[in-house]
Amino acid sequence: MKLAELRFNQGLSPEQLGEAVGVAGQTVRRVEAGARPTPAIAKKLADHFEVQPSDIWPLDSKAAA
Repeated sequence: MKLAELRFNQGLSPEQLGEAVGVAGQTVRRVEAGARPTPAIAKKLADHFEVQPSDIWPLDSKAAA
């Protein structure tokens, strides 16, 4: 599942989601565009949608190596 899809399903703008989790709307947009969030931001976003960060940002062996 993708962050933009989760956000859209809740009817939230990037700014509304950012406000809900304590980050800027621009941060939400950057993450949706492919920027890797910090672990703290990933947790805040995942917690908002009641999923695990790995549900939104799957770990791949190349990135972990």
